[in-house]
Amino acid sequence: MKAVIFYVEDHIEEITLFRYFLKKYADEVDLVTFENGPIFLKYLDNNQDELIKMQRKRKYCILLDIDLPYINGIDLLKKIKQLEGPASKIPVIMYSSSRRKHHKEESLNAGAAYFLEKPFDYDGMAENLDFLYHNYLATQNLTH
Repeated sequence: MKAVIFYVEDHIEEITLFRYFLKKYADEVDLVTFENGPIFLKYLDNNQDELIKMQRKRKYCILLDIDLPYINGIDLLKKIKQLEGPASKIPVIMYSSSRRKHHKEESLNAGAAYFLEKPFDYDGMAENLDFLYHNYLATQNLTH
């Protein structure tokens, strides 16, 4: 069963670029996108039963941009970590173009598994996806 990346990003260009590079892992990973935090929180709330059933069969990770409408990524991360049930256990990777040190520190302190900077070139994007896959999504790493 495929791993899943939940990607919360409000810029369609970023999603399109990410989806293009994710083709390398098309047989192993599904991408589910959300344009803002409230929509994603509603999704998590409405799909708790599915997440519980599937938590042993597939791996998940959440990618959060920091600069999101309605609720920024760091506050969204805090809300995710406060949820009851399996959603709070999904690794959250902050995925941002922000190079501000306080964003990284605040994200990690709030429970992010990792802070990944959005790259500005082809090689950086490929490296980021390889990192995500091998550290958070590869099924051989399934430990549940």
